[in-house]
Amino acid sequence: MPAGVSADAVDECARRWSPHPVHEPDGSLTLSPTLRLWGPYDPTDERWRAADMPPDAVACYVASTPPRAQPGSAPTLIIVLHRRLGGWWRYHRRDEWRPGKPDRQVRDLSVFAAEVLAPEDVLRLLASHMPGLHVSESEPDRYALESARVSVEMDQWPPGLYDDPWILAQPWYRRTGDVVEYELSAHDDDDQQARRQIEHAARTLAEATHGIILDDMLFPWHEPMVK
Repeated sequence: MPAGVSADAVDECARRWSPHPVHEPDGSLTLSPTLRLWGPYDPTDERWRAADMPPDAVACYVASTPPRAQPGSAPTLIIVLHRRLGGWWRYHRRDEWRPGKPDRQVRDLSVFAAEVLAPEDVLRLLASHMPGLHVSESEPDRYALESARVSVEMDQWPPGLYDDPWILAQPWYRRTGDVVEYELSAHDDDDQQARRQIEHAARTLAEATHGIILDDMLFPWHEPMVK
C-alpha cells in the first residue's frame, strides 16, 4: 500500500467483502473458513527487505489460505484491495509487483444463485428491461443472451469452485455447493441506459432465483451504477 492509505481503510474494505469478518488474537482478519488477511507489515519488519518491496510502499498485506488448500479467493481479495485502494499487488513472491491506481467503478453485476433458469425463462423475465434480448449462444452448462446494448451470460460452476465469503454464506450454497452465475454487462461502459437496464434486470433475476447480487469485485451491490 502507498502512503495515504490507512490500516483502517484496508480493514474496512476487507470487512465489507465478508458477511462475518472476525479479528483474531494474532492480529489477522478471518473473512471465511478458507481465507485470512494478515498485516499491515511495514519497513521495520525483518521480512520487508527480503520481500523486494516496491520503493514507495509503506505497508503490506498478505491474503492466505490453509495449508494444502486451493488458493481460492485469496488472489481475488488482493486484487479487490488493489482496485479499491491502489498500490501494488502480486500473486506469489516470485512474481513482479503490478502497480495501479484506485478504480472503484462498477462495470458489471452478477446474480449468484443455485437455480438454473432456461434461456427462454430469462428472456421472458427480462423482456421489459432489455428490449431486443435474444439467445446468441447455448451449451449444456452455459448460455449467452445479447441485445444491442447489453449481454447476459449464465454459467454453472461445479461444487467447491467458488469460496468467496458472500457466496459461502448463502443458505442455498450450504445445502448444495452448486453455484450458478448470471453475469450482466453493458457493451459500452459509458452507456447509462444500458447500466440502468442491468440494475433492473439484476434485481429481477435475484428475486426469481433467490440469489444474491454482487458487483464485479464481489461486494454486495447496493449503490446505483448510474448517479
